[in-house]
Amino acid sequence: MKIDFKKYSPKNIIKKVSDNKKKFFFSVSMFFLCLSLIFTVLLGLLERDGVLRGNSPDISASATTSPRPTSSIKDTEYYISVNIGGEPIYLNSITAEDPVTKTVLRHMLECLVRYDMSGNIVAAAASEWTSDETKSVWTFKLRENALWQDNTKVVSGDFKDAIDLHLDESNGSPYRTQMQTLFKSVDCPDDSTIVFTLNSPMENFPEIVADTQFAPIQKELYEKNKYSYGKEPDNICYNGPWYAVLWTHGQRLVLSKNEVYWNKANIALQQIMLISSGSSDSKLMNFELGNYDMVYLSADEVSKYSEAGHKVENYYDGNTVYIDMNTSDNYLQSADLRKALSLGINREEFISKNLKTGASIVPGYNFEEDIITAKTLLESFKAASSIESIEGLTIMVDDSASSIMFASALSSQWKENLGIDISVEPITYLERIELIKKGTWHITINSTSSSQEVPEAPLYYRHTAYATNGRIKNVITTAGRDLDLYYATP
Repeated sequence: MKIDFKKYSPKNIIKKVSDNKKKFFFSVSMFFLCLSLIFTVLLGLLERDGVLRGNSPDISASATTSPRPTSSIKDTEYYISVNIGGEPIYLNSITAEDPVTKTVLRHMLECLVRYDMSGNIVAAAASEWTSDETKSVWTFKLRENALWQDNTKVVSGDFKDAIDLHLDESNGSPYRTQMQTLFKSVDCPDDSTIVFTLNSPMENFPEIVADTQFAPIQKELYEKNKYSYGKEPDNICYNGPWYAVLWTHGQRLVLSKNEVYWNKANIALQQIMLISSGSSDSKLMNFELGNYDMVYLSADEVSKYSEAGHKVENYYDGNTVYIDMNTSDNYLQSADLRKALSLGINREEFISKNLKTGASIVPGYNFEEDIITAKTLLESFKAASSIESIEGLTIMVDDSASSIMFASALSSQWKENLGIDISVEPITYLERIELIKKGTWHITINSTSSSQEVPEAPLYYRHTAYATNGRIKNVITTAGRDLDLYYATP
C-alpha cells in the first residue's frame, strides 16, 4: 500500500486541525448567537408578563425612608412597557442632567408647570401664575390638593428648598451657576405662594421652571440621605403621577400610579415598565414582537420604522443644541465674527435636511434678514483685523457618523453663505474633552439641558423620536383617557 507522506506532513496536519477548529468555533458561535436571540425574546416576554402581570412587588412590607402608597395591582390591562435606551444614574433632581434620568424624574416629580404634548406650558403643581409688567417678578400659586407621597401638602417652601440646595456648593449641583444667574431672590409669603425676582426680565420664565431641577424636594429627607438619595426607590420623595416600586439596575425600573396625586382621575395607566437593557437590535426585535409598547429611536431607526408603516412621533426633550466657540482664539475672540457665524446658518434648512428625529427652531432667527447682518459683521471684523480672509478654523466633533454629518452641513453653509472655509475634524469624545481643557480648539457642537440663558449661538431645540404600537392607544382609549400626562415633557 502506497502512503502519501505529504498528506501527513506536519504542515498539512496543522492545516487540517486549524480548519477543523475554524468549523468548530463557527458552529459554537452560531449556537450562542441563536441562544442569545432566543434569550432576548424570552427576556422581553418575562419583563413584560412576569413583572407587570401579577408579580408586582408588595412594597408596603418593605422598610422605607418615608411613607409610601401601597401597590396591589394584579393582572391590570392598563400598563405599558417602554425601552428608554439607557440606565438612569441617580433619581436625584439636584444633580441629574442626563436625558434618561431626567425623563424618569418627569414621571415621578411635578414642577410648577409642565409641557403638554403640543409643547405648550400648562398648569402642574401651580394652578396659576402671573408676572409684573417688566417680566422680572413672577408669582406662582400652588394648588391646594398637591400632595407628597406621605400625604403631606406640597408647599412653596419645598420649591425654595430645592433652589437653596442647588446653591449650596457641597451638593455638587451642575445648576448652581444657573440659579445664581437667574435669581435675585426667591420668597414664600405663604405656603401656597412663591415669588421669583429675577436678575433680568424673562418672557419665557415659565418654560424654564418646567425643567426637573426646579422640582420641589423634601429637604429633611434629602439631607438625611445626602449621599444615597435617589440611588434606590425607597429613599426619594415624589409628588408626581407615578412612583418607583422596583429598580433592577441595568435592566428595568417599574413605576406605579400614585394614588395620592392630585390629578389621579385623569391617569389611566396603572404601571409603566421602563426598560434600560438590551442592544439596539434586541430593543427593536422586542418592539416588533410586541414585548415593548414604545421605543426611542435614532435617526436611522426613524427612517426604517417610518418606511415600515409604524407611527413615529417626537417631542422636545428639554435640550438646546448650540454652536460652542472658543472665545480665547485669535479669530473667535471677536464678538462680531462669532455673531456672523451664528447668523450665517439657515436653521430651518439645517433641521429639515439633517434631523430626522425632529427639532424646533430657536425663536428670534430669520435667515433672509440675518444673512445680511452676518455679512456686514464679517466685513467689519476683517477690516478691524486687517485681513482679507479667515483661514485655519476647524469644527471638531465626535467621530460618529451623525456628528460628522451635522458638522459637514454647518461647514457647507458657512462656505456657501459667508465664504468661510471651516474644516471638519472628527475625533474621539475623550480627545475632544482633552482639547477643550487645553484650550486648543476652535468650534464644536454641544447641548445643554439647564434651561438657563440661551447660548450665544443656539442651533435648535432637540427632540426625541419614538415609535409606539397600537396597544398604547388602545389602553388609553379603553379607559376613556388621553396620553397627555404620560408624554408630558420636560
